[in-house]
Amino acid sequence: MAQRAQRAQRTQRTQRVKSFTRSASGIKGSACPCSSACGPEAVGVQVAVTRRRPGVLTVQERQARIAANPLRADGIASGRRRLAATSDHLNPGVRTLQALRLAAGLSQKELAQRMDVLQSNIALLEQNPGLATLSTIRKLSWALNVSVADVVGAIELTSSTACERA
Repeated sequence: MAQRAQRAQRTQRTQRVKSFTRSASGIKGSACPCSSACGPEAVGVQVAVTRRRPGVLTVQERQARIAANPLRADGIASGRRRLAATSDHLNPGVRTLQALRLAAGLSQKELAQRMDVLQSNIALLEQNPGLATLSTIRKLSWALNVSVADVVGAIELTSSTACERA
């Protein structure tokens, strides 16, 4: 019986901790039985706040730093081109949409910005290019600076290998 009561108390504490949200002014919660805006201390719940270590960058900060430095951005684009060249060497005659994008030195996000679409749409297109419309094919050829025939060839190749895998 005592174990059941302890388990119920733990569950209640967990639910209270989960109900707290982090806002710009601090931590606010709605778990307190009173209608005031009590913090976690008022209900006796400890909330762990993680802090970043000094000098450690978030992904967004790192991307902004790379984009701000043209030498780094050129180095990354050059690495993508080398990766595409290696892929062409290992698989001659096989140019998927991903290989075309890498040959242009673009990330999915950069290609999406050029085409004025979301990055997730580019990822979906690379996985299942059979969903591409004529306008998408035209945008791809313009953004990648290749012919429409190259894009259609990549789509056909990727679609046929996807059918073989299924």
